[in-house]
Amino acid sequence: VARGSVWGTMSGFTSFIANAGGPPFVIYLAPQQLDKLVFVGTSVIFFSVINAVKVVPFVLLGLFDTRNLTTSLALLPLAPVGYWLGLKLLMKVDQVRFYQITIAALFVAGCKLLWDAAGAYLG
Repeated sequence: VARGSVWGTMSGFTSFIANAGGPPFVIYLAPQQLDKLVFVGTSVIFFSVINAVKVVPFVLLGLFDTRNLTTSLALLPLAPVGYWLGLKLLMKVDQVRFYQITIAALFVAGCKLLWDAAGAYLG
């Protein structure tokens, strides 16, 4: 429970600050070797709650404007396509390959975040 609370808090915080909550989430959940459907379902529920909680602070910070809401509305019809494609891919990949892909994606995301941070720091 303690580890889950720490990594969950870190995931929520980094999600709020930089939409980068995935790495802490995966660091906590991947070692548990959950079934791939449970892993994906857990991530959907977790990030749905995180994103719902972020709405009010984002509104108060003025982060929603006509431009990004229009973009979201234009992309909305693609959501079912993404869901369907993701489900098809998930059902095709075996459990071992799923975790290999997940860890590889974690590595790539981590590298990207470090690169962005270094670029911002070094200017």
